[in-house]
Amino acid sequence: MGAAFAETLGTCIHTQPVRARWEGLTARQLAQALRQQSVALRAHELASLVDVQRWSGVPAGRALAEALLVYDDRLLDGAVKAQPGRWEGRSFRLHEQPSYALTLYAYGEECLDLALTLRGDEAVANRILAQVARALEELPRDETRPAAAVPLLPAAEEEQVLRGWNHTERPVPPATVHGLVEAQASRRWSAVALVHEGEELTYGAFWGRVSTLAARLRAEGVGPDVLVGVCLERGLDMVVAVVAVLAAGGAYVPLDPAYPEERLRGMLADSGAPVLVTHRGLQRLFPGSRATVVAVDELPAAPPALAPASAVGAPSSGPEHLAYVLYTSGSTGKPKGVMVEHRNVVNFFIGMDERLGFTGEPGVWLAVTSLSFD
Repeated sequence: MGAAFAETLGTCIHTQPVRARWEGLTARQLAQALRQQSVALRAHELASLVDVQRWSGVPAGRALAEALLVYDDRLLDGAVKAQPGRWEGRSFRLHEQPSYALTLYAYGEECLDLALTLRGDEAVANRILAQVARALEELPRDETRPAAAVPLLPAAEEEQVLRGWNHTERPVPPATVHGLVEAQASRRWSAVALVHEGEELTYGAFWGRVSTLAARLRAEGVGPDVLVGVCLERGLDMVVAVVAVLAAGGAYVPLDPAYPEERLRGMLADSGAPVLVTHRGLQRLFPGSRATVVAVDELPAAPPALAPASAVGAPSSGPEHLAYVLYTSGSTGKPKGVMVEHRNVVNFFIGMDERLGFTGEPGVWLAVTSLSFD
């Protein structure tokens, strides 16, 4: 390489980027493809990075690669010592300033020594190194499996991620949402259940309103898995309407009056809900709707339930029936309805009580989200 390099020690390599594609390839096929690509690159190994950048189609200023693989049969120290002459018997220490986010070194033939440098946390580098070692151990065991299926996580970490963190099974009682509300009402009949802008409802008064509205909904044909649109402002009537729909055996579809009118009409039509619970002043949001409208502010005043027993008849829905249907935001196109069953909600309640440390009596949470958000 000339007299100027006679005293230079180093790998003096010319790095070339490789575009690796492994979709649909087995581990053996991927290794063969990478080898063929590496051999084909030898015809261009002296090409400048300027030319490579232009050929690659990668925009100027963007890195061609973020990871570098260095492979040799021996460490630099051993390779130099093996040469007779002035370097014999001398020791060397590798000092470098990596320009890549990640550099993996592999040395040896029958047994590989691995080293890795990473910009950032040393613990992350050690984890990546352990994953590379696991992949190299697994590759020869089944060369026919897809390359993307080769395990990377160390056995202990894989056990934790796939099984340990997912071991969340809990016994869930065969309850319904309105059944839980009714049970709480039975325990606290005279206690305040709802407060809104200075107006209060005891559990007895609350359940009286629920019973009255539920009876009306049943008369309109509401039963298990029958959807009922609920378009009400945040307030006492909204809570009463939701529980009444469930107590009648149906499932509610929240329709936030703050939503654009076109979206509200589309959600109601798409759900096919035959009944709509709303206020007299909000009916205008649904011109031409075929749903039967039940205006809660036009119903006769409901007296408090006389006893802490169900006033809506035997439960007509169970844990396996729908509790509500929520519509997505429509950010990927048309809003889509997502069906949620009673057992899903009860499971969530139990999990939240456990997470927040409530035992025995139901806990009290602070919820500030819209009825249309889950």
